[in-house]
Amino acid sequence: MTDKNAPSAPVTRRAKPNAPETPVDATPDFPSSRSFFEDTNVLESLRTSEYGFEGGLFEFVDNAIESGAPHVWAGIKTEEKTSTDKNGKKTKTEIVSEVYVVDDGCGMNPKTLHNSLAIGATMRASRRGQSLGIGRFGVGLPLGSISLARRVDVYSRESQNQPFLHTYLDLDEIRAGEQRDIPAPVPAEPPAELAALLQDSSGTIVHLTKCDRLQSDPIKPDKLRRASEVEAGVMNELGRVYRKFIEGGRQIFWNKQRVLLHDPLFVSGPTIFDQPSLDLRAREVDPIVIPLEIPGKPGETADVVVRLSLLPEEWRPEQGAGGWKSNKERHIDDNEGISILRADREVYYGRLPYLLGGGSGQVAYERIDRWWGCEISFPPELDEYFHVRYIKRGAEPVPSLRDKLRERIWLTIKNFRSEIQAVFRKNAPSPFEEQEQPFADAERAFAKASGVLPSGKLGRDVDPEQAQEALEEVASNADVGKGEPKVMEERRKKHLERLQAMPVSIVPVNWPGGSFFESVHAGGKIIVSLNTAHPFYKEVFYPLCGSVEGLTEESDAHMGASTPEQRFARNAMMLILMSFAQAEAFFPKEDQQELINSLRAQWSIALATATKELVKVTGGLGGRE
Repeated sequence: MTDKNAPSAPVTRRAKPNAPETPVDATPDFPSSRSFFEDTNVLESLRTSEYGFEGGLFEFVDNAIESGAPHVWAGIKTEEKTSTDKNGKKTKTEIVSEVYVVDDGCGMNPKTLHNSLAIGATMRASRRGQSLGIGRFGVGLPLGSISLARRVDVYSRESQNQPFLHTYLDLDEIRAGEQRDIPAPVPAEPPAELAALLQDSSGTIVHLTKCDRLQSDPIKPDKLRRASEVEAGVMNELGRVYRKFIEGGRQIFWNKQRVLLHDPLFVSGPTIFDQPSLDLRAREVDPIVIPLEIPGKPGETADVVVRLSLLPEEWRPEQGAGGWKSNKERHIDDNEGISILRADREVYYGRLPYLLGGGSGQVAYERIDRWWGCEISFPPELDEYFHVRYIKRGAEPVPSLRDKLRERIWLTIKNFRSEIQAVFRKNAPSPFEEQEQPFADAERAFAKASGVLPSGKLGRDVDPEQAQEALEEVASNADVGKGEPKVMEERRKKHLERLQAMPVSIVPVNWPGGSFFESVHAGGKIIVSLNTAHPFYKEVFYPLCGSVEGLTEESDAHMGASTPEQRFARNAMMLILMSFAQAEAFFPKEDQQELINSLRAQWSIALATATKELVKVTGGLGGRE
């Protein structure tokens, strides 16, 4: 029998067969529903996401790119902070105090700005018929911000005639209970220096302060991080990650310095090496296209595109060339990886596991793989094939796609490796052969002729120390080809030994805009410097006599001249120059030398101008660029 006065048990209702039971009467201690997150705890814990400095910073750059901004300005500000170690020693360290990213894109309306700091609120949803963009989960701005700093202020306007609207997120205020929500945007002035960049434009300013994650080690908060260490490599990373956009005309600046693109394929520009003597491009093979069905859209496909390139032979003539100063400036020593692009933005760069090898299995990466480049690009519609992370750092193909990629690219990479090794073998010096210097025939012929020719006095009164300095200067300017610094220094020493031994010598040099040749008279020695950058050399000498650039004591005597006629013509041309230099020795007076030097300079200018006109009129002989 039921006691009507007994307290009744909570009545439950099952809404659907698999739905959880829910109390009808909620109490303050036991509410009927609650938030997924405790705001303070979740934001603090999300700070430990996988973002590094570049990863967090680049989220803001992504938003700037997607806003259509022609210009993006990013940078840091620093301050000096003093720390004290356990022994009481004080150390001053320059640390990061602020981070900013400013863009002159379309700006944000109040609703979009309000949502910009909300986790999961995608700011630019794709429209019907439009392809997806760089954004993915709507977490970039808030997570990128709190991973680096405790406060972020965002300012934006849609027109230069409108005031900036402002909202912010401050972890200290949230922890203290002072900030419960993202404030509705209100008019506010950004920092003057940043606002000045958008004086006549719409755009957005992201400003980070309280940059604790950039100032010290989270594990050892007393250990300060130098600002120079934090930002090391950012310029190159920006140039590589956003290279497609820079190539398309976007301008990105880091600490007010323009970022030039870094293409791991070494095909695209502008780069820091866009100069006539350095502007070489890699050889690109035909791209590989792999169509894949778009998940959730039966019958629709999108393409994965693979590009491969082999870097110029001039950069890799021998083993160890990756350590050359010029190649380090190109980051060749870091170029042992695969670049993966999503929506033209790099999301992975490194050695992709299990990608190399043929039917017999996987093959390990080798050091020579720095001399070829590989780029794999895909649209966001194919994200499921690449394990794309929410932070856009890391994207590896699923096994089935990885196998397809390996099958399609391995033969090309194997051929690249063979070609690289062949160049190394070709240029490897032989320890068993004494090779004759390339100009030896002409120098011996003129030395023998000098025995019956009268001698001039120019340079004979130079004391031995001055003569030695003159010879050393000529040797230091010689074009000794390419190689490691120690190897090149050894070649210059051999040049110097030859200059000291021979009465008359020829030295190739590269002097853009200089005379066709110059001569030095010192201690009875005559040295003729042949300028391989002069138009007459390029358009006449080279086609008729063969190349002399980079010829060294290790070079074969016939190197650069493929026929007996070319070799004879080359030696004959050397005799012309040596004879002229020998004749100069009969005019030792200072005013006479000034006249000869002026005559040679004017003659070289006239020769260069006339040579260019001759090529225009006749088409030339197919000289070298």
